[in-house]
Amino acid sequence: AVQKACDMNPKLVVDVDAHLSIMDALIGAEDNLSKSADTNLRDVVVKCLRILTALSVNTGTRDSILHSEQSHECVKIASKIVSAGAELKIEIDTKSAASK
Repeated sequence: AVQKACDMNPKLVVDVDAHLSIMDALIGAEDNLSKSADTNLRDVVVKCLRILTALSVNTGTRDSILHSEQSHECVKIASKIVSAGAELKIEIDTKSAASK
């Protein structure tokens, strides 16, 4: 529902401070993800990041995201995920090249 609201009118999401709840959910899910293999937590992280990315690229809502107390932690989480994905790709590419 929040994703749909974000797609339709991102400013409404920020006006009711839903972005803060999404950031808190992202931080909480990421903390628990390291202790669990629950795929539902991964889904929560992905959905939160999608919404926050959409709000971050929108000129009407960007400042609210960037200036929130949780923004630094959310950027750290996103960076960690991107780095892990890049490392995994390198590992797969290396194994693929070695098998040829």
